[in-house]
Amino acid sequence: MIAGLVYQISMATQSIFGGIVPNDIGGFAPNDIGGFAPNDNGGSVPNVTSFDDVISLTSRNSSAMSVTSSMVFTSENGTVCDECDVAEIFSPPRLSPRADLWGLRGGFSHDLTTGYDLLTTLGRSQSWHELQSSKPGVLIASPPCTWYSAIQNLNMHRYSADVREARSRDAGQLLGYALRCCKEQLLCGRGFVFEHPWKASSWKLPAVTEFLCLDGVATIDFDQCATGLQGPNGQPIEKRTRLMTNMPQIVEVFSKLQCKCKVKHLNIEGACLGVRLGPYCQVYTPALCDQLLGCSASYIHGDDLENSEGF
Repeated sequence: MIAGLVYQISMATQSIFGGIVPNDIGGFAPNDIGGFAPNDNGGSVPNVTSFDDVISLTSRNSSAMSVTSSMVFTSENGTVCDECDVAEIFSPPRLSPRADLWGLRGGFSHDLTTGYDLLTTLGRSQSWHELQSSKPGVLIASPPCTWYSAIQNLNMHRYSADVREARSRDAGQLLGYALRCCKEQLLCGRGFVFEHPWKASSWKLPAVTEFLCLDGVATIDFDQCATGLQGPNGQPIEKRTRLMTNMPQIVEVFSKLQCKCKVKHLNIEGACLGVRLGPYCQVYTPALCDQLLGCSASYIHGDDLENSEGF
């Protein structure tokens, strides 16, 4: 049975483009082949082709998976992941390197920059396995927002129908995976923070509005200039941002982070001193990291909210 399970999981990592692959937020993407793949002993085993197939397979074979998981999915250094307090998806390491300052165990950071292509079934399956293994107390999810940005909507007419369809599909795949991970955290009684710009059209998508109806889920808007975000010239950048979370500490603390600037903000669009401000503003300030880590420590350790103001 274990050998068969390893083979089936291997199919998920080596032949991931066969059959009809359901995406993470609904709908189907056809690809080249389907049906069943013959195994070495004759007969056939199901052709495991999608992220959903992997999740279903491992849940049905949990005891065998505990034996074989290290042979199939491993972390970047080739070992099974230890449990952690804080982890991140769709970002390079931002909170994890500072976690120990708050008495927390930093965990994984899944992003293209760390070797995880979450547009692929393999990338999402590896990421999901690490999420299951690490059981982070708090997960920070910040999927790409480019396709959902206000400026993107203004430029939509510049793209062909095929390009719009492809980019929309990719954006939906990434957003859907982020929501799936956040829902896993919610169902397992762990914390999550989902971050997107407050004007992003993603907040109006059915998958997001339905998620917001789940018990214990709330949103809070804040200004990143209140966490020290400023341009290369020292001018503050407002970058109003919305967080979706199941952590009361986040709502309490970030409700206080509103703009109090007395000078004009730098427009996030365009460049300053030769630096493109869009990518520049994707980097969290140390103060923002510490706000998130302070809330995470309070959430994990069950501290009173009255201590949150000092973060």
